[in-house]
Amino acid sequence: DIVSILQKQRQTIRSFKMIIDGEREADKEPALWKKVHIQFQFGGDVSLEKARKACALSLDKYCSVAATLRAAGCTIEWDVEVMN
Repeated sequence: DIVSILQKQRQTIRSFKMIIDGEREADKEPALWKKVHIQFQFGGDVSLEKARKACALSLDKYCSVAATLRAAGCTIEWDVEVMN
């Protein structure tokens, strides 16, 4: 959905990558996620501001995985990088 949002805004995306790192609960089974960090990386002619807004919209409105993690008490942090 992030790429689709940006394409509708006429952004030229050459590459898109997500790097995800997380921390799980210690000494529990099942070990739920406590904290997740997502780095969104875009290559191409992409506005940093538009990329940030698209990622925020995705995580807050469209992503069922993010909603499920938050409902279980997980903190999700993220940032955006645009490489031309």
